[in-house]
This record gives sequence, structure tokens and C-alpha cells, in this order.
Amino acid sequence: SGRYVFITIPSKTASLNLCEVQIYAVYEFDLTKTGSVTQSSTAVIEMTADQGVDNDRLTCIVTKEQTDPWWKIDLRRYYDVEEVVIYPHSESFIPYSSQLYHVHVDQRLCGNAGVANKKFVSVICSPKLHGRVIVIKNVGANKRVALCEVEVYSEVRVAYDHLCRSPYLCNSDYRCGSGNGYTTCECKEEGTFVQVCVTDFDECKTAPCLSDHICNNTVGSYRCECPLGFAEDPSSQNPVNVICNDVDECQVPSTCSSDLVCNNTVGSYRCECSLGYVEDPSSQNPVNVTCVDFDECKTAPCPSDHICNNTVGSYRCECPLGFVEDPSSQNPVNIICNDVDECQVPSTCSSDLVCNNTVGSYRCECSLGYVEDPSSQNPVNVTCVDIDECQSGSACRSDLVCNNTFGSYRCECALGFVEDPSSQNPVNTLCNDVDECVNSVESLGCSSLSNCVNLEGSFFCTCKEGYLGDGQTCQGRREVFEMVCRNRGGLESMCDKSGDYKCKCDNGSGRVVDIHEAALRV
Repeated sequence: SGRYVFITIPSKTASLNLCEVQIYAVYEFDLTKTGSVTQSSTAVIEMTADQGVDNDRLTCIVTKEQTDPWWKIDLRRYYDVEEVVIYPHSESFIPYSSQLYHVHVDQRLCGNAGVANKKFVSVICSPKLHGRVIVIKNVGANKRVALCEVEVYSEVRVAYDHLCRSPYLCNSDYRCGSGNGYTTCECKEEGTFVQVCVTDFDECKTAPCLSDHICNNTVGSYRCECPLGFAEDPSSQNPVNVICNDVDECQVPSTCSSDLVCNNTVGSYRCECSLGYVEDPSSQNPVNVTCVDFDECKTAPCPSDHICNNTVGSYRCECPLGFVEDPSSQNPVNIICNDVDECQVPSTCSSDLVCNNTVGSYRCECSLGYVEDPSSQNPVNVTCVDIDECQSGSACRSDLVCNNTFGSYRCECALGFVEDPSSQNPVNTLCNDVDECVNSVESLGCSSLSNCVNLEGSFFCTCKEGYLGDGQTCQGRREVFEMVCRNRGGLESMCDKSGDYKCKCDNGSGRVVDIHEAALRV
């Protein structure tokens, strides 16, 4: 490495005679200059992907903030890639550039580059990776790729050049001859080699490779290489007839973003939506598709007695109202549902109603002695009215009196009877006769001149001996006869010789009066 070349003869007496000096050297060349570039998105219209390889580090690219953004270049030929140099964006984009970039060669990781606060960073592929597509990716959500220039160098990083002359063409005095991997200009006649000839024969113009291979012209030769998505079989020893195997890009975890499924195809791959998602119709990039949630419930996947609940990326079959999921259910798509006994909760129905559990629901019903109002339309909050059991006429025994109560009724003892203290059934009451005669006859509404006679369920009063009347009113015999005789036509009473009273007819009237003793008691 240097800038001066000295030619000397180590002798004090020698003289140096020469006609021309040609100097040859090797130099690095960037493989990106003929490549095709793309990027996952563009944040600013003028910051397009090609500005990453335009030899101008003041023009840059910036992607939108997204998941796993990337910048990619197809070198159009296969190389043994040894080094990738990245020039990050300026300081104003530190939030975007202070990230860890992942560099891939045909889906194989070359290395990672932390670009924060650096003017450039070099990523060395060790071992060298044979491929043609270079991808720079910022893995993660809400990320960007922001860079100003990318350079890619191959394992063969040299080119032969004549440093002293231009143009490097053989003139009419020379002929082209083959050198060590390059072409030389030689004297037509026997003489001295003077100049490199840059004119190389491009064998690829004659299509020497198989139709599914790519011809790569080299200095003095050519190679038949595998197309994108294929890799040369290690057993291939013939550079003209190589064996190509499909590259399974899906073996590299970062090929697709974490929320996509990688599907390898022959010579390529697809990033597809995970189960429960469907590709957005607007997606046009098979590598970076946009997925939207698929509403499985539209296809009615659950049993008819279950409720389908769509979730992000999936769905659940849930129990309907009135049922609860069985704890043993482990399959969210085919759960077991058990009936909920709402009546176990005391507050389900109001305190004056009876809770009746049904399959999947319940009813609040009227208590015994009540019936639902026909106007009730709410099975949970019914209106109840009292049942008058006494209207049936058969609620109580014939010897009892029916008394309706709210929600029930009582069979009570009839007048003249009293409930037995041992009676505990209000519907089948035991009754005992009331002995009214234990009370004074006056309190019973009878004459003080009467005697009380108790009956089963009743009583009566009869006048004492020597008195006549209905028991409530008792009088002496004379007073009675006077009253009776007057009632029999205004007759007078008289006492006969035996001491009995009789009604006396007027003389000459021709009337006869028959008085019965029974009539005297009336």
C-alpha cells in the first residue's frame, strides 16, 4: 500500500535503461451499483429505496414506523458476500437509527449492527455467505429503518487495472492474449508485454447455462449459478453445470414477522396469515402481507344452543344466559354448559313469591293461596292475587264455618261451639260444644223465671214450673189466661172449682172455647 514506486539497481556503476513502466494493483469494488432495491414502506415521498445506493451520503431512506421494517437489494448475481457497510441517518433521526439492524444474505443472518451515534458500521459475514439478496431489517413493533448508504463487498474484492494509462484498450500494434484471470495486450510480433486489456469475452451472451440457471460472466470465464430462492448443492464440482436445491427461507425465524406464518415454496416463500386471520385484499406484497381478524362466528361454528364470541385471531363458544361453563371444559370451541339454579340466590324473587328453577331460566311464582293475576306479563316479577278458598263450598266440613284469609283460609267452629285447645290444623278444626247454661239466664236473654237447657251447639230457656211463656218471657198462669182469653175473642177468664183457669163465654152467646195447655206456653 503506498503512492510512490521506485525502480533501482543496487550497483554503483550500473545504469538504468527502460522504455515504459506499467503498474497494476487490486482495489475493492462495491457490488450494489448494479443492484435492484426495494423497501417495506416510505415515510417521506422523496426518501426512496434507491437513495441507499446512490453514492450520496446526504440523501437517505426512512421507512414508516411499522413491525419489522426492511430495506433490500437484489445484486442480480450471486457472490460470496463478506462485508456489508451501513451509513445510518443523521443525528436528527436518532430515535429511528438507534436500533439494532439485522443483516441477511438470502435469508441467512450475516450479523447485527448497532447503529446509534455511528457514522458507519461494518457487518462481517463469517463464514462468507453465497447469495444475491441483501436484507437490512429492524426487528420488532413500531420500528423504522433509516440509512443513507449501503455498500456490499464480495470475497473476490479485487479488480485488475492498469494504473498508468487510459483508455485501457489494445491498439492496432498489439493483440489480446490470455493472462492469469484477465486479458493482456501483447505484441503482435515477439516482444514485451506492455498493457492490460480490459476487453473480456462475455460467454453468457451464448446462453451456455441451463434455462433455470443464471449465467454469471467472470473475467476470462463464466459460472452457471442458482436463481434466487435456490442454493448450490455442496456436491456440485462443475461451475458450468451446478446442482441447485431449493432454499427453505422459513428455516430463518426472521424471514416473516412474528405474527405471520412462513410457507416455503419452490424457489421462494410466502408470509401468510396465522390461524384466525385472513389476508387483507389490499395486500400486494406476498412477503409482508397485512392480516385482518377473521370473524369465525359468521360461519356458525358453535352448537346451536351456544353463543359464538369472536376474539382477535380466534373465537369462543360460550354458554347462553342461564347456563354456566362446566369447570371440566378445556376446549373453548366445544364447552360443556350446566344449568344455573338462579333460585339458590335468595334475592332472585321477592319474598312473597316462590322461585321455580327451569332449564336455562327460572320463574317467580305465586305462593300457596295466591294465583297469578291474568294481567301479569313478566314471568320474573308476577303480580299475585288472593284465592278465596271459601267460594268453592268444599274447603271446610259442613259443621265448620269457612273464613278466607290472605293466602289461606280457616275452618272455624260454628256458633255454639268453641275450638278445642288441642286443635292444630286450621283447616280441620276440632270443635267442642259451648255450655251456655253456665252463664246466668239473664245474660242469655232469658227471663229470670226460666231455666236454661243446653243443647249440642245451642240452648233454650223454659219457664219455671207454675209459669207460662217462651222462656224469654215468663208469667203466672192467671195473667196468661187473661191474655189468652182476650186473644180468643175478648173472653174473660175465670177460675173453676178445681183451681184451673178457663175462658168464660158470655151467657146466651152460644160460643165454646177449647183451651189447650200447650197454647198457654206460647
